[in-house]
Parts: sequence; structure tokens; C-alpha cells
Amino acid sequence: MKTKWYLRPGFLCVLCLVTPPIGYVHLLYHRKKFQHQEWLGYLTIATFTMAIWLTKFMNPVIAFVVLGLLLWVIWKW
Repeated sequence: MKTKWYLRPGFLCVLCLVTPPIGYVHLLYHRKKFQHQEWLGYLTIATFTMAIWLTKFMNPVIAFVVLGLLLWVIWKW
């Protein structure tokens, strides 16, 4: 059976990378249509992107600390 266009991996990655809040809503709405590991992967991408996306609303010093912590987590992963 073919996968619908809005559940394909390419579309979901682009959605989570470009607009993380919309990606979160999309993932939460369709969470029962994914396997658990697949859903966690997309949720991780959306979470990291959301952290980077939210730094534009923060104080520059705090944003620098958040970005440093993100890079450290990605490096240790």
C-alpha cells in the first residue's frame, strides 16, 4: 500500500526542519500512523530544530548558551 504524501519521510523532515511548531502538530496528530521508533526520530528532529528556532526570540547570551548545549549534545550523541 502506498503511503500518503503527508506521511512520507521527505515531507516530514522538511516540515520539521522548516517549521518546527507545525511539524510538532502534524506529528502529534498522526502519531498512531507511525511506528514508535520512527515517530521518536521525527520528534527528535523537530525538538532540536525548535530549540534552534526559538533562539531568535532569546537574549543573545542565553541563545549562545543554548546553541552551545545543543552542539555538545549532538557531538556526544
